[in-house]
Amino acid sequence: MRNANIVIKTQPGLHLRIAGRLCEHARKSQSKIIVRKGDRVADGRSIIELLMLDAPQGSELEITAEGEDEDVVIAELEQVFIDGEGI
Repeated sequence: MRNANIVIKTQPGLHLRIAGRLCEHARKSQSKIIVRKGDRVADGRSIIELLMLDAPQGSELEITAEGEDEDVVIAELEQVFIDGEGI
């Protein structure tokens, strides 16, 4: 199991484009992806669940991957934010 903690630094927070990119990577993965914000939990493959996390600027997300390619998918998901599209 691999975890990554991300603080969303840009406005408007976790929005549709970022959620879509996260889903794309999660759906390609063999690992189970879970995204948490506080006590809210979302399946990384569900754009609706990700948007329902209600993660505005300043929110901290914990991304967990468990499976064969967990190292690769965590790096890819972190890169979505490093690329400047949400962090």
